[in-house]
Amino acid sequence: VDSLKQQCELQDYELQKSARKAQEAMSQAAEESSKCKAAKEVIKSLTLQ
Repeated sequence: VDSLKQQCELQDYELQKSARKAQEAMSQAAEESSKCKAAKEVIKSLTLQ
């Protein structure tokens, strides 16, 4: 029983760690998307001049 409890706790820890990594990846993707949009706006502005 202790072994199963320990295994469950380890899996829970790994799940939390994976969830944090996924959240960080989503934040980074949003930031990169924002930068890309800004760059496109600059290019669009320069093209219209």
